[in-house]
Amino acid sequence: MKPSRLIFITLKVCVSAVLIYWITREVDLTAVWASLSSANVWLLGMAFAMYFVGYYITAWRWRILLSAQGVVAPIAYLYQSFMVAIFFNNLLPSTIGGDLSRMYDSWRLGHRKGDAVSVVLMDRLLGMSALLLYALAAISWSAHVRQRMPMLLPFMILVCVTIAVVLALVFGKNRFGTALRLWCARIPVLSKATEAIATTLGAFRSNSSMLYQALGLSLLLQLNVIVHFYVIAQALDIEIAFPAMFVIVPISIVVMMTPISINAIGVREVVFVYLFAVFGVADSQALALAWLAFVFVVLQGVLGGAVFMLRRMP
Repeated sequence: MKPSRLIFITLKVCVSAVLIYWITREVDLTAVWASLSSANVWLLGMAFAMYFVGYYITAWRWRILLSAQGVVAPIAYLYQSFMVAIFFNNLLPSTIGGDLSRMYDSWRLGHRKGDAVSVVLMDRLLGMSALLLYALAAISWSAHVRQRMPMLLPFMILVCVTIAVVLALVFGKNRFGTALRLWCARIPVLSKATEAIATTLGAFRSNSSMLYQALGLSLLLQLNVIVHFYVIAQALDIEIAFPAMFVIVPISIVVMMTPISINAIGVREVVFVYLFAVFGVADSQALALAWLAFVFVVLQGVLGGAVFMLRRMP
């Protein structure tokens, strides 16, 4: 391993350790354990089973995006591939491991390398768009959240505008999209990035109907994720309104995607404790939920590793 890579991983480990220490130093860990030990096992089982529903929705969306590029893929192959990607996300100190695994599996289906990359990038972009749409709607609805976190709504709007600009660069066939691409082409720094994005994702321009289907599946997938966390909250007897989860879950996922720690360890705990506190949930209960969520992530990785060892490649 390169020294720079080792230093980067060491820094991530340190960040995780510091965040865990900081968030647990004033939390009653006895209360956390009591919350975990009294959790409803049946509801936890239901929450975990929802992962497999999410795998199917993801595989279905992935298959639609592949079809837009003229590639036919068995749904079972994509289902297994996504489970293997989760294993690599757990194995490596970054989510890029899972994305690389999916790109490789797309390439094995007969994709060119550029197309294999673009289909995973588009999959990611649609998933992020769905998350942000839910979060933006929930924040706009909740005056309580806007009062407690006044900078959150402007930040979410800024992120949504950024994604809209990217989509306009790639898919815009109107005057705005064309003018935006021409304007970016005049700026050396933006020119290369614009060309790379347009080249990588431009294959989807003529398949807008499939993209709308994929976006619909993204919304369904993120709804499944939000309900999943709500069921865990109910298993821990956390009193929280269901609409509040449309604020907590999307924001938490977006924050946890930042590559500053190992597999979001520490970041997960901090963001859950902070956001649940906005809705009056005790720190010990929020921390218990965060740790249960991490256990579920590890279990998914174990299952994905088993699939990786046993699956037969086409």
